[in-house]
This record gives sequence, C-alpha cells and structure tokens, in this order.
Amino acid sequence: MRLTYIHPITPARDAMPPDGAPKKPNYNVKKIEAIAIGTDVQARLFTLAPADVIPWHHHSESTDHYFVLRGALTIETRQPDDRRELKIGERHQI
Repeated sequence: MRLTYIHPITPARDAMPPDGAPKKPNYNVKKIEAIAIGTDVQARLFTLAPADVIPWHHHSESTDHYFVLRGALTIETRQPDDRRELKIGERHQI
C-alpha cells in the first residue's frame, strides 16, 4: 500500500538541513520517496509493507493527504476518535 504525506514546513520549527535533504522520520516504513521539497512544503510518497505503522502524531499547521494505489490502508485518529478503511482508489485527508 502507498500513502502520500504532504507537510507544510514552519521554518523556525522544521528548517530544512543545509544540504536540502528532507528530514528523516523517527520510524521505519518500506520506502519513502521525495516528490517535491521546498522551503514551505514537502510532498513524499510512502510505501508501507503490510505490518508497517506510522506512529501517533499531531500537526497543528498542516494536513496529511492519503491515497491508496494497491492494497488497503487503515487510518485511525484521536480527537476525534475515528477509524477509516481505505481501498484502492480512495483517498482521505486529516
């Protein structure tokens, strides 16, 4: 399964490293591809293996966009409590 993660960057908090490479997450997934990296936005394509999990986290100034190209994706949120099962061709944003 794949999901896309588009994350606006607040310069003081999430400054890009001097080499311009995107910050690496503190968890492991099968693959992360940088699609577009700018000073105020990142678009990254995440490929998850069946057991891969992105841990609970919160963004106060950005929206995560998810879409499924193959397989299925379960998205769980807190505040509000919600659980979504996305199938091929479906998308969701938080």
